Amino acid sequence: MGKVIEIAEKLAKDVTSGSASIAKIFLSGVVDHGFTRDELEEAIGLLVKAHPDMAIIRNIERKLIGSAEGSESAVAKELLESIEKAPEKIGMHLVALLPKEAVVITYSRSYTVYRALEICAKEGHIKRVIISEGRPDFEGVEFARNLADIGINVTLCIDAALGSFIDEVDAIVVGADAVTPAFVVNKVGTLFLALVANFENKPIYALASTHKFIDKMLPTKTIAPEKIMSQTHNKILVESPLFERVRLSLFSGIVSEQGLMGLPEIYKIVKQE
Repeated sequence: MGKVIEIAEKLAKDVTSGSASIAKIFLSGVVDHGFTRDELEEAIGLLVKAHPDMAIIRNIERKLIGSAEGSESAVAKELLESIEKAPEKIGMHLVALLPKEAVVITYSRSYTVYRALEICAKEGHIKRVIISEGRPDFEGVEFARNLADIGINVTLCIDAALGSFIDEVDAIVVGADAVTPAFVVNKVGTLFLALVANFENKPIYALASTHKFIDKMLPTKTIAPEKIMSQTHNKILVESPLFERVRLSLFSGIVSEQGLMGLPEIYKIVKQE
């Protein structure tokens, strides 16, 4: 088995990392290790099957498989460099949108959000971050630790309590696994935050590089029933999506490496692709 396939198999089991982190690890593997075309196609197929809702994986698939044979490593390197530079640019754009000493809510776990909040904190634009646990895999707890480790004050709560803090915050900042001209796809629970933000007239921004922009809706994963209810009951159907679609119109804007974007800018980019 090739090294690239081994990396893809490991990433296919990752249910807590953000899509950009998964993409970077995979692309690094493509750059650093030898592979055949068949191995590359198999590896990408594993990722697409495991993470069907991650637009960045679909865009990587399209660009790598669409490249000339023998040029895949060079294409992967160019993609990797572009993806790695995006979070810092997004962070600087977010600085311009937040007031000094801002209190923000975030949700789930995203490297792009992590890097952006780190930059905002260094610029004096973050006083405190409020985040929930992120059931069923509790990635929010780990994200809270990540933020605290870089000196950011964090309030951690259960998922259902996030709305209780809305009066205290200046903005809501979330990541995204996909951005289309109609929807943002992110962890289930994002729709609740978007509705609360709109009701309370609070700005809500989705942070996503243009590598996550796509012109079609992707299928979404569901939560394994045993993660919700360990003992089954013949009268109980355990069913829950892991990701959900949130109307683009509910967001104050999408913050990409190119700046604050709305529907016209998003539509232009996905049609160029």
